[in-house]
Amino acid sequence: MMDHPDGGSPSGGTRPRRPPRAPGASPFRVAVTRPRPRGGGSEARDRLARRLQARGLTPVHFPLLRLAPPADRSPLKKSAAWTAAWASERSARNLHYDDPEGSTDSVWLMVTSANAVPPFLEALEAEGGSAAELRGAGVRVAAVGRATARRLEAVGLSPEVVPRRFTAEALLEALEAQGVSGHRVIFPRADRAGETLPRGLEALGAHVMRATAYRVVVDPQGAGRLARAVVRGELEAVTLTSGSAARALARSWREEGAGQAWPEATMMAVIGPVTAGDAREAGLPVDVVPERASLEALADAVADAAADAAG
Repeated sequence: MMDHPDGGSPSGGTRPRRPPRAPGASPFRVAVTRPRPRGGGSEARDRLARRLQARGLTPVHFPLLRLAPPADRSPLKKSAAWTAAWASERSARNLHYDDPEGSTDSVWLMVTSANAVPPFLEALEAEGGSAAELRGAGVRVAAVGRATARRLEAVGLSPEVVPRRFTAEALLEALEAQGVSGHRVIFPRADRAGETLPRGLEALGAHVMRATAYRVVVDPQGAGRLARAVVRGELEAVTLTSGSAARALARSWREEGAGQAWPEATMMAVIGPVTAGDAREAGLPVDVVPERASLEALADAVADAAADAAG
């Protein structure tokens, strides 16, 4: 969807309509700036890239951020050790969360990013535990997003709570309905994850074990490559899915763009209003914001905008 109501240039004006591409011009190249997933990261595995391809566009990967281990591994190690010990003890006693004897001993594994799953399981295995043992002990699983749910299902930890809205607030509402007072919640997460969800659960009486599973850090090489590609006119669109990515691109653009304005011929598409605000604050224009903040909606909005421009 093009020219979202809160679009426009950083100064508040409306960006001129970019020149239409010649009929049949190919390819329409779109920069995908998300970090490569842990344990692979080929272009074909990225949901945004797949959707862009399905809509006839050509995704080109320029990761602006990358995943890194936590600076302090002790909270992750501590939470994994506690969870492994809990699962082992319950398995020895043959208890599950729906057993009358164990009904007050519920433990939740709460995951809001698929990227947190591999490092948590690695830490769990290092402490002598496993996903299979968690499942056997009756751990309860909650997740945000279909990708996160699929990553958990792949290791046999099918979530029983996955809110329809992919937000921390929606997950908090769903867990409140479950009744979590007195329950332990294991929460492996990114280093910059917000406190809305854990604090909300603590207000409901849950005991939350926060553990940084990974960090998101700037990839200066990817940011520089992207800025230079834009200068050379090699891309028709750039997608941004976080404020961190927007700030990384803005820094590289100031270095590589030699003071020139962002080219009108390169569409800037962001995943939602929060990222749009971050991009504008960093000095970048915003042309496209989908009505729904999801990777699929972002890809569709870029494809629709490209069709309108070619009109």
